[in-house]
Amino acid sequence: MKYINFKEIDEKVLYEKLDNELEVYILRKKNFNSETARFFTNFGGLDTEFTPINETKEVKMPSGIAHFLEHKLFEDPSGISAEEYYSKTGAYVNAFTNYTTTCYYFVSTNNFEDNLNYLLDFVQTPHFTDENVEKEKGIILEEAKMCLDNPSRLFSESILSNLFTDIPYNNKIVGTLDDIKKITKEDLYTCYNTFYNPSNMKLFIVTNKKEEDVLKLVKDNQRKKTFIKENSIKRKIYNEKDNVKKDYYEFKGKINENRICYGLKIRKDNFSYSLEEVINSISMYFDFLIGSLSDFNLELKKNKIVNGNISFNLENIDNYIIVKIYAFTNKKDEFISLLEDKFKHPNLNEKDFNNLKKIMKSSIFYNLNTVAGTMDFLYNEYMFFKDLSEETLTKELNLSYEVYKIIINEINYDNKSVTYITKEDN
Repeated sequence: MKYINFKEIDEKVLYEKLDNELEVYILRKKNFNSETARFFTNFGGLDTEFTPINETKEVKMPSGIAHFLEHKLFEDPSGISAEEYYSKTGAYVNAFTNYTTTCYYFVSTNNFEDNLNYLLDFVQTPHFTDENVEKEKGIILEEAKMCLDNPSRLFSESILSNLFTDIPYNNKIVGTLDDIKKITKEDLYTCYNTFYNPSNMKLFIVTNKKEEDVLKLVKDNQRKKTFIKENSIKRKIYNEKDNVKKDYYEFKGKINENRICYGLKIRKDNFSYSLEEVINSISMYFDFLIGSLSDFNLELKKNKIVNGNISFNLENIDNYIIVKIYAFTNKKDEFISLLEDKFKHPNLNEKDFNNLKKIMKSSIFYNLNTVAGTMDFLYNEYMFFKDLSEETLTKELNLSYEVYKIIINEINYDNKSVTYITKEDN
């Protein structure tokens, strides 16, 4: 057991790796009325080709199996669903699956110990039968059909699919209709036994209880259970290239306004600085360049190139930092031309840099005022850097202007992909 001290924000997180290799992170907020926990596994929509635990032959699973598994774990052997249990304790429970992760969580204002125990129990008690798997297929097929009719989702999914050449971001997280029909209880157990091992899972907790008491509760829960020992998961290795699969993709959908996403694929090892410094520099730079109060953003709105603010987000994927810039526009060519011209002439100055650093730090403090914001801070920090440590946050917050300038001037804008969704003619 140790404490991770975030001195810059005056917070500390208790950390321990249990005997079964589950990693537990607990942040105490004494004055919070509500509490929350996230229990997640490194298993998502990309993980369809792997070598199962204690086997030697690689298998290929149907797309959507991680999402299907998420659904099935909400039902325990007695037939009671997690929603039913938590409704009685007054808590909110939910889960999500993305390309790399499946996460289960609850938020409550009372019965925290019972709620935490139940979260660990229902996620760690698989119950799959031929009958309940077939029953679930009907529910998930309906969800998949709605996703196929959802232009915003198709727009979002196509961005990463067009940026990556080999990593299968063309996989549907919810699965294709044909693949969902193929899933069997044996497939679910194979995935569960491989990826839901404690060595591949994390537990994040924000509570008003004493950290040591909460850790004891988790340890007591885990001691009652037996898990297969697993050294490492053998996933399929992809030979990703620096170039993009499609540099332009356009389609029509039932939307109110035309929308564009300008995606950049930036190789991480092109920079000679730490990942924290690189990501923080790029994030601050794009906030300065196209943020809601930037001159560029205001100019595009004034000239009616865009409707509303431009937005962006960053992702840390494999060997790349992905920048996705979004805007509502009917003038995509003008938007692209002006944006790319802006890239060629970065207007860097120390005053703006220092102001951005202050905004970033105040944003962290603001988020730490709520239980949801605190959990998001912990979870996002871990997901971005695959670690939660004092050094990571220190590097982020102590970024120097000199390093920032060098990193911004080293950004390679060559590998880009534009996705454009337009209104249907009718």
